[in-house]
Amino acid sequence: YQQALEIRIRVYGECHLSIAQEYNSMAIVTDKFKECKLRLEYYDKAFAIKEAVLPPDHEDFAIHYANVGLCHPKKSAARIALFKKALEVYTTVYGADHKSTKEIKEW
Repeated sequence: YQQALEIRIRVYGECHLSIAQEYNSMAIVTDKFKECKLRLEYYDKAFAIKEAVLPPDHEDFAIHYANVGLCHPKKSAARIALFKKALEVYTTVYGADHKSTKEIKEW
């Protein structure tokens, strides 16, 4: 993934959705090895790029909040707050009856 990231940065520059996706992929792989600190670092890098290029109510932010929420212990204040943010974005983007909105409510 690191090599792919370096190539994409050369091709697209630092602030491109392709780079954000690469950081997300790296975070997912890191999750399998239970390296929470590194996983959060990758999610934060992806978020910074998305924040610069996407509208604030884009569904990628809901996905981001949910993914970061999963990095925190169950029932923790941080996890609950992040899931609430994800729910707000999903509700804004899709409405209360959408599958994604309903799924985040169940978490």
